[in-house]
Amino acid sequence: DFSLEQVRELVLLHLRLVADEQHSISEAFSKVRSLQMDFLHSYQAMYPDDIPILDLLSKMPTEQKTQIKQEIDAFHENAQRTIDKKIFDLFDIPEDIRTLVTDFVQVRILLDRPSAFEQVIREPDEQELLDYARELRDELDGFVGDGTHHGISITYSPDLIECIIDVVDTDTPITLDPSRIRPGDITSSRILSELSESLKEQVSQWIYVQRGLRLFDGPRIHIYKPPRLIDWTRTQAMNDAGDIIGEVITEL
Repeated sequence: DFSLEQVRELVLLHLRLVADEQHSISEAFSKVRSLQMDFLHSYQAMYPDDIPILDLLSKMPTEQKTQIKQEIDAFHENAQRTIDKKIFDLFDIPEDIRTLVTDFVQVRILLDRPSAFEQVIREPDEQELLDYARELRDELDGFVGDGTHHGISITYSPDLIECIIDVVDTDTPITLDPSRIRPGDITSSRILSELSESLKEQVSQWIYVQRGLRLFDGPRIHIYKPPRLIDWTRTQAMNDAGDIIGEVITEL
């Protein structure tokens, strides 16, 4: 059950989000009106100032409609993240459970929705790869303790993504900034493309399965996986860290 203080915080959050939503939609509609007026004036058309928004939308080019819809959708996504964080905070949910729940809702549950399947297998963007790298670093650092930390760098291409883990003897955690995530140059992209082909396994006349690969090279570990979002989430980083730790322990 919620306490009175928790209820109060949720009510305040609700009121703030409603106000923000109204402001966001008003801004979007104002942009619609401005763009549509420019469109109408370009044809020297004379219309009253109180043209209904729906009429403006119906006359607006598809590209502009899409832009407005994306802005409103972005607000709703951000609002959902804000609500989720508040619920997590109110119930003092541990960080690892937050990660599992968030990834499940935003990624894995989409596997059961054919219309949203493309969102799961799309290429991850640089921020998602950075989130993966930081989660992987934190999981590995947490296992080895003080005195050893891990640097992560990721090179991506349309065919394959390479994640390099460097085991470093240092008392200071290694900062991971956006410069650690970079697209492959011509040479590295060609190598990743060739490696990607070698990792494809034919299971029938028409079906191929893209496998992943882990290589241990002294204090450096290489991870190669397909460029699909589902393979580069924070939850998957936790799983990859567990697999790496398990292999290291097995070799001891």
